[in-house]
Amino acid sequence: VDGYINVHLSPKIIASRVNDIFWDSATVLLISFLFVIELVLFLLLYIRRSLAGSDTAVRPTSPENARAEAPYLFGRTAAFGFLFAWALPVSFIPLQMRDLYEPMFGLTKEVILGLPLSVEMFCALVGALIAGSFSDKRGWHLPFLAGLLCSALGAFLSGTATGGLEYILFRGLAGLGYGFAWMAIQSFIFANTDAGTRAQGISNLVAGIFSGHICGTAVGAMIAERIGYPLVFIISACLALFPVLFTLFFMRRFMHKPDMALARAPLTLKEFGRLIFNRNYFSILVFSLVPFSLCQVGLLFYAVPIYLDLLGISQSNIGRVLMIYGLSVVYLAPFISRYVDRFEQKKAFLILGGFVGGLGLMSLYV
Repeated sequence: VDGYINVHLSPKIIASRVNDIFWDSATVLLISFLFVIELVLFLLLYIRRSLAGSDTAVRPTSPENARAEAPYLFGRTAAFGFLFAWALPVSFIPLQMRDLYEPMFGLTKEVILGLPLSVEMFCALVGALIAGSFSDKRGWHLPFLAGLLCSALGAFLSGTATGGLEYILFRGLAGLGYGFAWMAIQSFIFANTDAGTRAQGISNLVAGIFSGHICGTAVGAMIAERIGYPLVFIISACLALFPVLFTLFFMRRFMHKPDMALARAPLTLKEFGRLIFNRNYFSILVFSLVPFSLCQVGLLFYAVPIYLDLLGISQSNIGRVLMIYGLSVVYLAPFISRYVDRFEQKKAFLILGGFVGGLGLMSLYV
């Protein structure tokens, strides 16, 4: 005998793998639950419309018809499908940039790693501004479909990028599509609701958006851990085409030019100045919305994936950490809003929310 092989089974490694499988299974169970909720809501809406013979009906014109048909639920399903596809790579966008890193423009490595997200969010802002004006004049459907296709193309090209600059530009293209679709689907909600159904329409849209974000972030992270980052971008591009088909098949009857007689006159410079210098508006914008956006993009989408990866956390667990944010919005916010609505003054809750968010950020220091 020239030698022998001695094999030892490590209980620690086995326990670690069992733990990973447990959390993956729990995540899949939660995602399946959210998927079933969205599917059941759509099927109930479709069955109700089919029984009522609404497939051949004209667009609802009265508040009673609008409430009965609840067209805003179509917007929820479309938003869920789009956000699911868009959110697949959210947990590793800066990590992919790290793999493609190359010095550029004399910037530090940390700044370059954040450029894909910065360019994507900037292009999303530009896209939203363009889509808002276009939706008022030509209807919500054109910018929504254009946004879906643009986002799909950006995701596909992001998966094929071989250099850092290409990757940044392609994420900007995806962000432009995101801004188009985001603003257009909101226009759909406002165009197909009235004063009595608008709150329901907006709440359903927000629920669809965050449900899609939760599912997409977690699924994308688990897939990336097994097949790598580039292929997840390709999958994201393919899945972004499904909302296109859904829109063409089930939302075609809502595709029309808006009634110009009901269109509001453009905002004058004087009215815009009065809005900007309104104390409440200015305070909410500067001391709440802007800091929140900085923390959401700068910390949640950029710093958290890089920091957790440096700690050796698996990609699946990074996705689950980001998923907690969406779960908090979907399930805690409605519970808290019941108490907030009981008070006429809401400023105290804005201040309290700022302190809670600040404490959450400070906890990361330790």
